[in-house]
Amino acid sequence: MATLREDGIEKILRKTSTTDAESGIGHEEGSPILMKKPTTTSRTKSKPDPEQPNDAEPGNLERRIRRHIVGRSFSVEVLHAKGIDSECMEEVVTLLGDRPHTKSRENMAPSFARAGIVIPEMNLRSMIDLTYRLRTAREILWCLAEKARAGSHAEFEKALRKIPMELLFAPGTRIHVRVNSLGSRLYHEGMLGELAEKVLTDEGFTVGGDDDTADQIIDLRLEKNRLRVGLSLAGRPLTERGWKKELIAIAPLREDLAAVLLRWLVNLPLWKGVDSEMLHISVPFAGSGTLALEALAHLLDVTGAASPRRFAVESLVCAPEATIAHLRKKALEPGAGPARKVSVWLNDVDGAQLTAAVTNVEHLAKLIAPRAEVSVASNVGDFLSSSGQPNHPAIATAVELLLLNPPYGDRLGQRDDAPGIYQALAKLITTRAGKHRVVGFCLCPSGEILAAMRKTLSAAKLKTSSRSLLHGGKTVEVLAFARV
Repeated sequence: MATLREDGIEKILRKTSTTDAESGIGHEEGSPILMKKPTTTSRTKSKPDPEQPNDAEPGNLERRIRRHIVGRSFSVEVLHAKGIDSECMEEVVTLLGDRPHTKSRENMAPSFARAGIVIPEMNLRSMIDLTYRLRTAREILWCLAEKARAGSHAEFEKALRKIPMELLFAPGTRIHVRVNSLGSRLYHEGMLGELAEKVLTDEGFTVGGDDDTADQIIDLRLEKNRLRVGLSLAGRPLTERGWKKELIAIAPLREDLAAVLLRWLVNLPLWKGVDSEMLHISVPFAGSGTLALEALAHLLDVTGAASPRRFAVESLVCAPEATIAHLRKKALEPGAGPARKVSVWLNDVDGAQLTAAVTNVEHLAKLIAPRAEVSVASNVGDFLSSSGQPNHPAIATAVELLLLNPPYGDRLGQRDDAPGIYQALAKLITTRAGKHRVVGFCLCPSGEILAAMRKTLSAAKLKTSSRSLLHGGKTVEVLAFARV
């Protein structure tokens, strides 16, 4: 089990947690969390009460939603990339500490699980807010059923049919089913997927598509003959922010990993003394603009609610339209004071990639225009030569946030000049730090190269820190530096 690195997170966890006895909410093991009203087995049918409307009638759909969904709490799973469990937990805990749509009696203390992070109890409004705001995760699953007995095909089908799908999906909704079976009698995932699709088809829905084309995604995990039914709240991965109009970078740094590095950087002791109001963002190896976009999102607290993309949860029958409208409106409202002014400088040797990066950053700038004034400057050239050096007037009076993801390392393979290139990059950082205040990080292909860069920067009196990160299936080293 992963452990948290900082005592501060543990304090927040203790503060936000409540016992099941205190919350008064619990779910019987083996029972779906969201289930249909059981039918009576009595031989004598009771007379219908005119004062109590029938839940099965279409006109009472709203009443059923209020009763079975809006007024209840559910378990949520947060899935993240390998190696960033502590960082994702830290963000989850922080966001849960600022939750406007939560009942005090809910047990929202998150915990680590095999698949990710589990939040025991959340209402639907809190789920939507978390979906908009979470940056270090890839997916959020609403657990519709947990530990349902599924040791046979009949039990598997029964567990699915107990879930009132009509409270979630409109007729004709296209649903993609994912199945994962571990240590269970039912191990043929393809057959289980077909059985699940049959249940959905019988309910009047359309099946097919994939994670990118389906309206909704149901994730089925069968483990030791127990079934967990999860509904993806975002649909497409959370890493697809909806800010990019152009995607042409060869090997971009994923958004969740970029968000992790930025959170790591601003929480380091070397960040102390940095005035976030005086930052100038420089991204010399721009790619498609991921680092610049994530830096703007972090510094300006831009949430997914400001994105034009539509999240799957917004299309649910039970989705509270007023809450969604409020969160989206709030995401674009200006702050109490004047709009912040942020300057961004982008550089790349590839003119086409640079054009895409500028387009993407300017697109985000337009979306958040009421909250901040973002100016974008760009240059085509090699950052290690004079043609690639930024010449932006804001740098002289601001703190330069220098974010480096050089396209070297793996692209150079075993070439002997890779260490020399990173040494030249280290000397360039020290030169810039001698002219103005600098803080940032650099991704390095090996520990040896990081150690050499660190030695050069430390000799120039820059503060440094380092960490490892899984990126593209390989471990890369990240060096943070600052002179502020």
